[in-house]
Amino acid sequence: MTGANNSLYLTPNITSRDGLVEIKVGVLLPYSLPNNLTQQLAYSGTSAIRMAVREINEKHLIPGAYITLVLKDSFNGLDPDNSGASQAIFSTVSLLQTDGGVSGVIGDVSSALTVQSALLTSRLSVPQCSYSAGSTQLSSKEDYGFFIRTIPTELMFGRVMMDFVANRGWKTIAVFYTGDALGSEMMDSIALQARKRNISVGYRRAFWETGTSSDVGPGLDSLKESGQQIVLVAAVGTPQVRLITEAVRRGLVSKDYVWLTINQVTESLLEKERSTLKPIDINGLFMFDNMLRLHGYPPYEEFLDRWAALNPAEYPYAGERDITSNEAQAYSCMMVLAHGFANAVKGNWTALHLLAGGKLGEKLTPLDMNTNYTGPGGPMVFDEAGDVVYGNFILYNFQNGRVVEIGTSYSGALNVSSPPMYFDGTYSTPSDTAPLRVLNPTFGSPIGMVIILIAGLGIVFSLMTTAIVIVHRDAQVIKASSPLFCCFELCGFMLLYFSAIMGLDIPTKFLCIAKPFTLNVGFILVVSNIVAKNFRVYRIFHNIYVTKRVIRDSHLLKIVSIILTINIAIMAIWFTRTPPTLQQIVMEDFTTYWDCNSQTGDSTPYFVLLFVYNVALLLLATYLGYKNRNVAANYNECRQIAFVVYNILLSGCIAMPTVFLPQEQFLTKFFLTNVVLLFGTTVSLMFMFLPKLLKLFSQLNRNRQVMRGESGGSDSGGGAGAADSSLESLFNNRASWLNTASGNGVGSTIGGYIPGGRKGSVSSIDDSKNGTLKESHIGYMGVKFQNRYFPFLASWCMRRVILFPSDKYFTAFESVSVLCLGAGRMKCLLERQA
Repeated sequence: MTGANNSLYLTPNITSRDGLVEIKVGVLLPYSLPNNLTQQLAYSGTSAIRMAVREINEKHLIPGAYITLVLKDSFNGLDPDNSGASQAIFSTVSLLQTDGGVSGVIGDVSSALTVQSALLTSRLSVPQCSYSAGSTQLSSKEDYGFFIRTIPTELMFGRVMMDFVANRGWKTIAVFYTGDALGSEMMDSIALQARKRNISVGYRRAFWETGTSSDVGPGLDSLKESGQQIVLVAAVGTPQVRLITEAVRRGLVSKDYVWLTINQVTESLLEKERSTLKPIDINGLFMFDNMLRLHGYPPYEEFLDRWAALNPAEYPYAGERDITSNEAQAYSCMMVLAHGFANAVKGNWTALHLLAGGKLGEKLTPLDMNTNYTGPGGPMVFDEAGDVVYGNFILYNFQNGRVVEIGTSYSGALNVSSPPMYFDGTYSTPSDTAPLRVLNPTFGSPIGMVIILIAGLGIVFSLMTTAIVIVHRDAQVIKASSPLFCCFELCGFMLLYFSAIMGLDIPTKFLCIAKPFTLNVGFILVVSNIVAKNFRVYRIFHNIYVTKRVIRDSHLLKIVSIILTINIAIMAIWFTRTPPTLQQIVMEDFTTYWDCNSQTGDSTPYFVLLFVYNVALLLLATYLGYKNRNVAANYNECRQIAFVVYNILLSGCIAMPTVFLPQEQFLTKFFLTNVVLLFGTTVSLMFMFLPKLLKLFSQLNRNRQVMRGESGGSDSGGGAGAADSSLESLFNNRASWLNTASGNGVGSTIGGYIPGGRKGSVSSIDDSKNGTLKESHIGYMGVKFQNRYFPFLASWCMRRVILFPSDKYFTAFESVSVLCLGAGRMKCLLERQA
């Protein structure tokens, strides 16, 4: 065999061929290619194919037929310029035009040559099998509809690599892949396998097959920024070597990273010309390669027994109980074709002759080759594209300068037999990502210390104020404000401060319930007490008929208890039905924070109900505070309460948008929420109690001076009693409720009486049209103002009332009113009251 035009026929040595149909199978291999590895693949594979043919003919695997091999060289060694793809096409055409044609083809060795020959055989519906071509291009069903192979495709490396990733417990990976079609398909395969195992591809980057190190440099820099530490290289050959070399140079092959590659690449990395790498530089590298030796697997052991029994003089590379390359896959190629032929013929003589003439292709598709055959390479099961479903792989680990086999994968089942060693020489599985930076401020962080300081001072101030209120509960300023009201308010402020401290550090399941409960109860104690007191003040000072002018603690306690009970009931039902869950949020920049998720779908109704309830309560407090702001000049607490309510409302409006901030804005949400909480609480606390404390200490100081005799007799009437700001003094200082008439009429006598004993009119007007005298009477009386939607906010006030007896009509006004006495030509009286 020296030229591509020559073919070698290998006819089996059988006793008699009478009555048997000859089935020709072509073997298309580059026998003359001057490459030791390629020649080894070609000649050892041919020996395995010949052994398979001998067994097929001896066992009459195809009833009524025998197989003859037609060997063809796919490389023209005499004419190197006419070699490669063009020679492969020429050799294939020559093989297919052999006398009588061929029923099937085995070959070629390389994917580059196989894509040419398989394209022709598929067009002619001739089945072809390769035992060493792994290119994914051959998986195209449209172009290679009759092509199968007994070696796993390069895409199957993605499956076994992901099996190893899952075995190590890693949940996120980075992938480098070449920018060609093969790299893109491998990337898609890895992504698919990752999704099946719930593993995320946190970083992916394509690089080109040709170029310089500068092409992969930016991608490696981005890898460092991404935080990913488990790196899969979906590339083979030179691009893979160039990528790893550059990664070593940039310090990315280190104890912080784990690199997984395809095929055994240590020789290419260390023995490459001008290579500066040392074995220590790639320590811990993981390499996945096709596993050709399935020791312990019965079909493989039986194959070795028969292989060792062959004469190496007749069967090159045979005669030993070991294989050198892909002999098991070549043997399986021939056996798969034979079983497929037998299944297609099924003893039919006509079909047998059609097979011999190469005209039975429609029954020899890849799926027709699934005949439950199990060979030395494992079960031969094919998909629609002709690729084997199961593959066998071996896992190598570079340990201290040696390539060590640490695991295998038989037909999809990964077995890690030895502990993997990593770059630093340890066997502890590293993390799949860089250590996550936790965003939750801790107690010892600067912001945490500031929050603790402010909240701590607020709590201490509240405790001291509570003690002062209890000790001086009989003091006029405390008694007028109600000691119970003050204590409730102070407890609410302290709970708000405690809720701010609870927001520090990583929360627990207990804090997920305790913090919102504390915050909500604190808010309710502050606002409900203000509502209760303002409501009572509103009812007292907006009702002229009230005789009891004291706000009793029982009234305050009743209102606060009702509001607080409703609020706690909503929270109790919420947290019982859908309790908050502690969850970790990991963001793309590899920062993370822990948060309590209490706004899931099932809890949304409770959240909305509680939110609406609290907002309505706050708006009611704001309304009452506004109405009571000028109740009396001497009763300044109403104005203080109004300022507190306005401050709480403003703080709530500022904090409300934080509910809608995205997860990436955790720190913004945290800072804004705590600033508003601490500012609102502190300002409200100071507005509410600083004036009381200053006035209390001033009164105590004056009392001490009086007791010491430092004040003269003239001061006795100007003490605390002279500046009484209690509710009693407020009522006593109100204007008298007069029921006297006044007016400024024309032709009338104010205060006079008309016949019949009726009081004199304010004004009498001559109506020339009707010839009557209209009378008007003015006086003071109580008038009730009531909103139809909120009757509980009704108020009684003294108003001037004008009565028109003849028209059975009256009107009420306060200071300025325009009174139209009659219609048309009737005169209008503008009365201005001082």
